[in-house]
Order: sequence, then C-alpha cells, then structure tokens
Amino acid sequence: MDDLFIDVSEVLGLKEEEQRISDIIFSKLSKIADNWINEKGDGILVVIGNFYSGIINNMDFISNNNLITEDDKIWINDESSGEKLKQFSTEPNDGAILVHLNGKVVAAGVNLIMDDKQKLKAAREANPPNGGMRHIAGIYTSMREDVLSVIVMSGETGKVTLWKNGSRVKIYDPIKEKNGDKNERV
Repeated sequence: MDDLFIDVSEVLGLKEEEQRISDIIFSKLSKIADNWINEKGDGILVVIGNFYSGIINNMDFISNNNLITEDDKIWINDESSGEKLKQFSTEPNDGAILVHLNGKVVAAGVNLIMDDKQKLKAAREANPPNGGMRHIAGIYTSMREDVLSVIVMSGETGKVTLWKNGSRVKIYDPIKEKNGDKNERV
C-alpha cells in the first residue's frame, strides 16, 4: 500500500486542517500534562489521519477493530474532549486513539502493527530517552504515508511530542512550564 499512496493533501487543503486538529490535540494534551505533575497518569497516543468518514478502511496497521460507539465518538474541539482522551487511554482501552482529520475520535484502545523492520529500527533510533513502546509505536506510525501526524504524551515524564514522518516536530515539557522555562505550547 505504501508504494501506491499519493499525497493529495496539499491540493485538497488537508494540510491546514490537519495542522488545526493537531494543534487542538497538542494543546489539550499539554493541559493534561500540566496536571500529570500532581496526578501521574497513563500516557496517551493519538494518531491523526483521513479515516474516510470514521470507517477505518485504510488502517491496515491496526490489529483490532476498536471502533467506539456512536455515543462515545466525540469531536476533538468539544469542551470535555481532553477528559475523554484521558479516559480513552486507560484500561480497558489502553492503546492508540484514532482521530479523523475532521476532528472526530473514531477508535480507541487500538493496537498498532509494526511489521516493517526498517521502519521499526528507525523508530527505535528516533525514540527519546525514557521513551517506551508507546513512543516507538507512535514514531513508527508517523512514518506511514497515510498518517498525517501522531501525538504522544509520556506516562513517565508527562512530555507531549508531535511526530510527523518519523521526526519530532514539537515538544511540550510540563516540568519546564512549572519552572517558568520557555515551552512550545500551542
């Protein structure tokens, strides 16, 4: 599939929409990370892509079909979506959260398949210190041509990182924020 993928996002104006959605999610996860200092919680992994009206028909990289119910499908710009993202990332959903380009959460608790040894090696090499399997899975998935971006919040450090094409684009550190140091908050 990777060889046949054609990026038409610029022509369709999807890059701006993906940027808007990733900024909203990054901001919400940064607020959760600020509370992480006091509450120490689970990490969060969010994959943003064009999932065709919520039907995961191009997501051959997930190992189960954890579509959430219509009642649980939330819009990322809803007031309560930060708490929902936190809820979706804990048991029994522990796994990735898939967000459609339009800002709707379409799946939670998704196990990501990493079957390309070359990409897996590159993801391990790009993995930050203290980064575990959630980070490796996020970096690996961000390398897929059909994924727009991935945002990972560390359960160990609270740091929030935005990945695109296997590269770190932005990072937010709640410890820096607490100490009054400059951060990349959106």
